[in-house]
Amino acid sequence: MKELKKVLLALFLILIKFDGGYAYETIRISSDVSLEKYSTDLIGYLTKPEGDGPFPTIVMMPGCGETKESMFIGFKDHARFFNDSGFTTVILDSFSSRGINDNSSCYEYDAAMAALYFRTLDAFNALIYLKQQSYVDMNNIFLVGQSQGGSVAIQVAKGGACFNYPDDLKYTAVVAYYPWCNVSIDYLVSPLLVLSGEKDDWTPPDGCVYQEDSVKGEDFEVVVYPEAYHCFDRPISRTEYLGHTLEGHTQATVDSRERMLELFKERMTP
Repeated sequence: MKELKKVLLALFLILIKFDGGYAYETIRISSDVSLEKYSTDLIGYLTKPEGDGPFPTIVMMPGCGETKESMFIGFKDHARFFNDSGFTTVILDSFSSRGINDNSSCYEYDAAMAALYFRTLDAFNALIYLKQQSYVDMNNIFLVGQSQGGSVAIQVAKGGACFNYPDDLKYTAVVAYYPWCNVSIDYLVSPLLVLSGEKDDWTPPDGCVYQEDSVKGEDFEVVVYPEAYHCFDRPISRTEYLGHTLEGHTQATVDSRERMLELFKERMTP
């Protein structure tokens, strides 16, 4: 009976699910946000290479108002690519963890600003959590964000001092897919790679391109893919969403993954 209880406890603590053949482990991360209504235990969807690690690890931040299903559409191929390359990945669910099941943060200003705030804290709290896990190489933790998650990634790359985190709490490198670029990027504590589409009519890359040569601190690079729209790294046909064009772009997707992998390997520390 005692052994059975141990097995049941292990199954409870490590819940393995399968979505369309995609296996992941559900983890919970404490996110004690100062605004009480946003404090929660975050849900994260973890995938690891075979073995015990420690592995370099990538936190993935989806776009605005995403469901679990759309998060996997956006990130599962990236996750598989990086698992095959020896990285652990965690898709961080900031919305359903808080019972937010609409897309208001995609188009309502107050909701979008609130999400940018609590999701930035989520990224730092995920970093704190992962540094304590035995399967994670604590010196090599990276962040990748898409759309609003990319905007979060820019905030995180600028450092946690404004959010009362220690100066040395930072990601080894950060990647932002098609973020909102109309934000000042004066100084970076983490290297930042921005990946955008030339035809993006939702979050055009111009503001990031304009600042590329003036940013201080760590390296800042902007890559703009010709003929690519918003969500170019997703396997989707052209569609309209909230008045904007979304479309996958295979060549840009493949190139962006290779650029991410190159950046992460270059920045990896012993």
